[in-house]
Amino acid sequence: MLTYFNNYIKTRLPAITCKECILGPIYRNIGNTFLVDIIMLLNFHMAYVQYAITALVSLNRMTVMIKYTVIEPIWKKYMWIPVFLIFTVPLLNSRVVFNYVTVVTYSDSTEAYSVTSPMPINDIFSLCIPFMIGATILSVVFNVISITMVRHVNMNKKNRAEFNFIIMTSITCAVQVCGTALSVSRLMLVGTDVAVTLAGFIPFISDGLSLVQPWLLFGFSHIIRGKINESFGIKKRRGAISISVVRSFTN
Repeated sequence: MLTYFNNYIKTRLPAITCKECILGPIYRNIGNTFLVDIIMLLNFHMAYVQYAITALVSLNRMTVMIKYTVIEPIWKKYMWIPVFLIFTVPLLNSRVVFNYVTVVTYSDSTEAYSVTSPMPINDIFSLCIPFMIGATILSVVFNVISITMVRHVNMNKKNRAEFNFIIMTSITCAVQVCGTALSVSRLMLVGTDVAVTLAGFIPFISDGLSLVQPWLLFGFSHIIRGKINESFGIKKRRGAISISVVRSFTN
């Protein structure tokens, strides 16, 4: 959700904000502050986080299916280590954003604000793009192996839950592939009108990586759907059958 709201603040809200709008004074006041540098940093930093987390979830699912009783306790005990590294190590590259001054500008022609930086795209994408490609390849490989293992077992209730979770990670992986292809194309066409057009689609890919998993969990998991319904006062019908919770670090 951090990525989703950060994109909203950086891209979508300023694009519909005029000088006289309620948010106009806010963007004018933060234009020369450190806050916009943080917003720009998160814009690139969370790309590393999203792709790494997707690959990690796929790895978790695959390894747990191989030997649940042995591997699941290891994940539960040491999961914090890769998660910590995923959120901190990318700062070695994404901090390059602080070498440039991020500004909030207003365009009279479009009557809207924009958050921009003079940073050359290669300064961060020279490492980010290879990382995205590598993480995407790993996600695809892990999901293919997981799907292969599931197809060779009987589809009882437990295995149905496993299969549902693999479908979820595969869909997330597909969004990841689209994002990687879009970012690579943008880098190859940098300086052209096509690159500018492609840049407009990147927030939607980021939203997909941020929001697709919660919606998939709601759609495929009876237990999670039931909990959400209960929080809104919707009681489960009698006789409804629930599927056992999928074994993974996301439980």
